[in-house]
Amino acid sequence: MALSGSPLIVALYVSVLVVVIRSLRLNPGAYLLAPFALAFPLANLLDWPWHLLGAGVVWAVTVGGVSLYLTAPSAATRRSGLERV
Repeated sequence: MALSGSPLIVALYVSVLVVVIRSLRLNPGAYLLAPFALAFPLANLLDWPWHLLGAGVVWAVTVGGVSLYLTAPSAATRRSGLERV
């Protein structure tokens, strides 16, 4: 299990890190979710919180929310001021 599981764990950590870094570069709104998206996998290095169902669900929702920021903000959301109808 250790030989087959180690590459999977490394892939999980790298993929979460890549998603967070890309989303932070494209959209500053990702700073709200990024700390928890990174803190939960780092907590796994010290303890095994996966047995806490609620913590795992909140982490999965947070990583999903961070991944939504991977697209650059559209021109409509960057505009400020009033728009004519």
